[in-house]
Amino acid sequence: MRLGKIHRIELPTPYRVGPVNVYLIDRKPRTLIDCGPNTRRAREALDRGLRELGFSYRDIERVVITHAHADHFGQAARVLEESGASLVLHPLEWPKVQSNYRFFGERLEVFRLAGMPRGHIEMLSAADSIERRHILPLDEARPVFASDGDDLPFADGNMVLMHMPGHSPGHLCVYDPGERLYFSGDHLLRDITPNPLIEAKEGSGEHEHTLKQYLATLDRLYDLDIDLVLPAHGPPIEDHRVVIDLAREHHRQRAMLISRLLDGREMTVYELAREVFEDLHPTNLFLAVSEVLAHLDTLCDEGRVEVRVKDGRWAFKAVVDTPAGPDGRG
Repeated sequence: MRLGKIHRIELPTPYRVGPVNVYLIDRKPRTLIDCGPNTRRAREALDRGLRELGFSYRDIERVVITHAHADHFGQAARVLEESGASLVLHPLEWPKVQSNYRFFGERLEVFRLAGMPRGHIEMLSAADSIERRHILPLDEARPVFASDGDDLPFADGNMVLMHMPGHSPGHLCVYDPGERLYFSGDHLLRDITPNPLIEAKEGSGEHEHTLKQYLATLDRLYDLDIDLVLPAHGPPIEDHRVVIDLAREHHRQRAMLISRLLDGREMTVYELAREVFEDLHPTNLFLAVSEVLAHLDTLCDEGRVEVRVKDGRWAFKAVVDTPAGPDGRG
């Protein structure tokens, strides 16, 4: 893809989401948005993509990481070493790019409270070592931390960095108001509704209400003047408001389904996930539990569902409206 001075390079990933798009912006300073995972195939694809565009790593002056998932930053350390580029990311993502970070290990208490069987929790805990194979840690990097509304300066004008949490707490998107372009990372995708992943607080059962965050960012994005969205997965999006409306409807329907399943029943997150996703494969367990918990958090916030701790697990049930008595009270 060539869009003026913007070039898309598609890199393979070992994940079900498929290839990831990274973007080279050929303006000074020459900027790469995301880097792909640390796999041989992704390294070769990035090498080849740059070469076919007439560039080398030495031409890259700045790297922007949208968020700290392996398919977006996994080989960033190599790119930084070979290019000498500066690094831009949100400070909430910084701990996740360090060598001592354990993505699933941080969430084990949430998994337990969600009612996952011990064997499933152990499987996810072991997955951290597999995930690290696709990541080069950024312990030695000296990043420029970005905040919402910061300029991303170029010699011929500025883009704007936007903090859009929900899929990841420090997710950054890049908006070019002059060209009406939006680099969405995983914030908006045409054929996939980004998962509001579990974000635990310091390894405890406390966690962010990620779906609430995500829906708020969609409201913000809806109002932007955008001609083209350049996402991290899949084709460009020309009708961002249509895609946002579809995402909203997806979450509305999912909330309705969970409410129906809780009618007259008390269930754990895991039990609900097994019913919402009837053909649930173990490799998708984390995604399924994340989405169901995110909806339960929102339903609790709205007063439609309530939760208690029962036998060391969260137990959710629908709130039943009490009919009013003759005096007007319930």
